[in-house]
Amino acid sequence: LEEIVVGETTLCVQYRMPPALLEHPSRYFYDGLVVCADDSESTGPEGFPWPVDGLPLAFVDVGGGDSEVIHGDSGGRSNPTEAELVVRIVSGFLAAGDVKPGSVAVLSPYSRQVDRIRSELVERDIAHEVRVGTVDSFQGQETDAVVFSAVRSNPEGDLGFLRDPRRLCVALTRARRGLVIAGDKRTLRKCHHWAALIDSCQERGCVLDADKLQQAQEIDDELVLALELPTGPIIPARKYGAAEGPLAFVLGYDPK
Repeated sequence: LEEIVVGETTLCVQYRMPPALLEHPSRYFYDGLVVCADDSESTGPEGFPWPVDGLPLAFVDVGGGDSEVIHGDSGGRSNPTEAELVVRIVSGFLAAGDVKPGSVAVLSPYSRQVDRIRSELVERDIAHEVRVGTVDSFQGQETDAVVFSAVRSNPEGDLGFLRDPRRLCVALTRARRGLVIAGDKRTLRKCHHWAALIDSCQERGCVLDADKLQQAQEIDDELVLALELPTGPIIPARKYGAAEGPLAFVLGYDPK
């Protein structure tokens, strides 16, 4: 950060993230006093269906309200549904090849979730370079793509230390190119800090439903498969669950 004085106001200039990622943290946590050195827009890393062009931010609503798991008397928490989603997102980034494995970080407030995600990445043989850790352990660091797992998902709206605005601020300000947040929107709304973030994402059109995200990823997988096989007729993509849009047709392969 670099401080500059405008009149009687001190602004902090940051060089890490594009304006689209800085907008909410600056406005909500710093009264708009943190600005970008470069105001040009940035496209998010390939391998994820960013909802808005030029806005490399997404909140993926896992929903359900009951997928949080409490581990014994320690109070540790994990969320298998979110862990599976996070691994799919990381796999998409790596398959696209736009970011190196060492430039992708998975963050969560809970060490149990960190362990679960790391274990699932190991099973897929993609964990050796991807950084997986708690939010606290990543303070002061940065990387190209960040995937954040909020974990909390319960009918009571119990968020525990996830209510801490400092942890949320750290989580939102680690990414240089793209940030994906996975969480239960209904549960997280019980905290006004999280509600403000979710409202900001909704206003900007960057909230995704987890089920629809999975469908989009499956269609992308079918397209990749088709392009790797011998060429053939153009096939309506509605066979794969999409009726229109940029993937309205899949080329070259019809499994029948």
